[in-house]
Amino acid sequence: SLELQIPSSALEGSESTKDNSRDFVTTTSEIEDSEKSLVERTYLRTIGAIDYEPFTISLKNQKQHEIGIVGVGWGDRARASEANRITERSGVILSIISSDGYAVGVGEVSPLSGLHAESLEEVENQINEVKSRLEKIDQALLPAMEPEKLLALDGNLGEYVDTLLRTLDFDEIGPSFRSGLEMALISLASQTKGMPILRALTEFSPEMNASSGTPKAELALCGLIMRGRSSRLFPSQKSLDTIDGVVYPSLKVKVGHQTAKADAISMSKALQAAEKGGKIRADANRAWNEDSAIHFVAALEGIDVDVINRVEFIEEPLIKVAGEWSFPAQVEALERWHKHSGIPYALDESLADLADLTGNDFVTMQSVIKKTFSDGVGGCAALILKPALLGMELSMRLARIAHIDLGIGAVFSSSFDSGLGLGHTSFLAAVADASAPSSSDRALYSHGLGTFSMLVDDTISPPFLSYVTKQGKLKVSSLSRAFFGLSIDDIRDSVAVELLDVSPSVISKSEADSQDYRASAATSSSGRELSVAVSLPLPFSDDVACSRFSDLPQQSRWSPWLSSVAYVDAGRESEWTLNIRGVRFSWRAVSSVLERPYRGIMWESISGLKNMGVVEFIPTGADSCTMKVRMTIITPRIVASLFPGASVFAEDFLQDKLLRWSLEMFRDVVKGDLALERGDVELGDALFGAVEGRASAIEATLSPLGPNEKSTETEK
Repeated sequence: SLELQIPSSALEGSESTKDNSRDFVTTTSEIEDSEKSLVERTYLRTIGAIDYEPFTISLKNQKQHEIGIVGVGWGDRARASEANRITERSGVILSIISSDGYAVGVGEVSPLSGLHAESLEEVENQINEVKSRLEKIDQALLPAMEPEKLLALDGNLGEYVDTLLRTLDFDEIGPSFRSGLEMALISLASQTKGMPILRALTEFSPEMNASSGTPKAELALCGLIMRGRSSRLFPSQKSLDTIDGVVYPSLKVKVGHQTAKADAISMSKALQAAEKGGKIRADANRAWNEDSAIHFVAALEGIDVDVINRVEFIEEPLIKVAGEWSFPAQVEALERWHKHSGIPYALDESLADLADLTGNDFVTMQSVIKKTFSDGVGGCAALILKPALLGMELSMRLARIAHIDLGIGAVFSSSFDSGLGLGHTSFLAAVADASAPSSSDRALYSHGLGTFSMLVDDTISPPFLSYVTKQGKLKVSSLSRAFFGLSIDDIRDSVAVELLDVSPSVISKSEADSQDYRASAATSSSGRELSVAVSLPLPFSDDVACSRFSDLPQQSRWSPWLSSVAYVDAGRESEWTLNIRGVRFSWRAVSSVLERPYRGIMWESISGLKNMGVVEFIPTGADSCTMKVRMTIITPRIVASLFPGASVFAEDFLQDKLLRWSLEMFRDVVKGDLALERGDVELGDALFGAVEGRASAIEATLSPLGPNEKSTETEK
């Protein structure tokens, strides 16, 4: 299914979700096992198109419910000042469609000022240039995808991206673009294997073996307290239980850029807010020199000695070392501070600096890190890994160094990403935790994905927060299943769709007297929003027509492309599944029955394939009426791979085929029902025989097309 908002039962691993996965696996297996030429296999395994959708999400300051947050980013951006207030998070959802059009991968590209060097405008220019070159190149020249290798995250994904860019004669792209591209490729590769992302990454992880565990269904998260808000966040003992209703197993406090005493008070109050026995950690973002860092520890001990014992670590407490920077020199300074304070530290900015210094070359980074730690390093508790900055694959490879070579923690952290980026990061975290050696004595720390609580909205529906329990655990397995088959059209558009005009229909005398099917269509300037109006006379009353049509589970009787229609949520919603040329679309909708001025039904989807409309039955006689349908649909981007253009989809397929067939078959099905009900078996059988014949012809028309067939149709 290409729908993200799955039924609540499926979130718990119900049979409905498993059935969908089995269907996809079967289809993929048939492709793999069939006798296809090498050319056809390559065709199925290359990128066909890249697209993107901008998004903007407002940010809030959790407990205070203020618009915007301060102290986000590194360097001067970390200061808690109004000049550094960020009120919204903007980015793009990147989509990759396979050459055959049957698999889609999505990722998030959202550069953050103060963290990324590139701007959103620069990233969009890069995406558009790559998109343009991809559209012009002969696809036979593109590198073939090997899903198993890409999903191993052991270097092959980076090599594939580099090869793709070289083939397109494109220079190096920004880190945020590369991260989003890697997300989309991982998503695409998992689809070709017929597996949700979490399962696919686990299946092909080089570290997973018989002695390794499998990812847990829930992933522990770390809550976040921003600078400049902790004193107001916990004004009294009564408010020390939760943050936005969630009790996290650990809390991170942003410290530095204020007095040592204020930082110490923030830490102490955060400890009270943590659940019983919970831990706290701090993030100084290189705020202190060595003396200031020692003063902070002294202030902490003076307020609450117990705090020291429950501090997991402090991320990057020291400023960048003077002179020509090096990773060993920074770690050496941190080790001196650790020996004096007794508090462990974690590396964050230092990893980004090392990546920048080495050109993101993993082999060089691995050599530097292992050599540095071989010289008696004992104060480092964890590596902090930001996939939005380091990339998906490099982050996972560094996590392996932490767990396997260094015996320390690997904490995956967000860059204030939306739910899509947070989801991808959580999958890496779950696999990294599960694939760590069981003999390792390092702690498995909770992961830094608590930034979701600062999002006013989200790019996914249900939002990321709906997968987080009151105990601060992410239902990562459920989230992974929801991501399975996710396309850019399941991402909420930043601009709301204009509501369909549902004012009463006016029908002329010529329309009332006509016995013909009538249709008209219009396409928006973007080419994605299609509005269609069709009508057909019916030889029975509006009362009969409305009562039969509004029985929604019966819809597939006259619309054979509908796999199923079912009532859910005690009948308050309906769930629809549509299959066109081997591509499945799903959506949920709410509907209401109309009584005036004409009988009918009005609906609007609330998830999945975006569509809305109204069906009216306008009386033209005692035993006749005209059925009039008006609907608007947001064309899925995958349709571009099945049809030559939006206008063709609207006029040649939606208007002249799907809707016409639906109305005519509805007429004939109801005529057959009425004939059988009055005892005219011969007429009823004849009508249903004709309906079945038409249904078979329709199903053949809607069956999946091979690459050569689709190419021929496109050329027409």
